[in-house]
Amino acid sequence: MGRGPSARNSATSPKGQGQKGKGMIAAQDRNAAILRAIERISVPERWTQRYLAVDRDGTPCPDSAPRAVRWCAMGALMLEDIKAPGRLVRINDDEGREAAIAFMRTMMTR
Repeated sequence: MGRGPSARNSATSPKGQGQKGKGMIAAQDRNAAILRAIERISVPERWTQRYLAVDRDGTPCPDSAPRAVRWCAMGALMLEDIKAPGRLVRINDDEGREAAIAFMRTMMTR
């Protein structure tokens, strides 16, 4: 009773979940982070092109700078510690905000 590898994994994993349960939680956290990044740039006044982030004057600044008020899609994801393919920069800069948001949605785990 309960001595095999699966019993050991369930007993030592958080909240009694095995590896599959931990992966689902990680996917939910990643999806939530991507949604926060999408929300950040969903309003055109909070989105930018050519720079990760800019301040009120349009001066480039780090994505995590307190003075940042506009982000590109990559900068918004970086702020959430989400890695994205480099092509997102091209999509954001060349195809626009809506295309970038659509691409970000494809990054979400189902």
